[in-house]
Amino acid sequence: MPSKDADAFLEALVKVMLEARQRQKISQESWATASGIDRASISRLERLERIPSILALYDLAKALGSPLHVFVEKAHKSVADTKKTSK
Repeated sequence: MPSKDADAFLEALVKVMLEARQRQKISQESWATASGIDRASISRLERLERIPSILALYDLAKALGSPLHVFVEKAHKSVADTKKTSK
């Protein structure tokens, strides 16, 4: 079972990727086609009902036109900023 920190990180990572998808006006269906991940899995991921593999995250990030580390860094910063403000 993931730790609270891991859960917070996954939630932040999914949020960052979802925002990028929406900003680019990419549908779940288009994202699925571009990434090779089925649309139902993407839907479950965006609802935080699925923990993706690192390989799936790599393909999803690539389909958004950015390397995975960009999304990881943004999510990490978001979690760190949240921790700072909650102290």
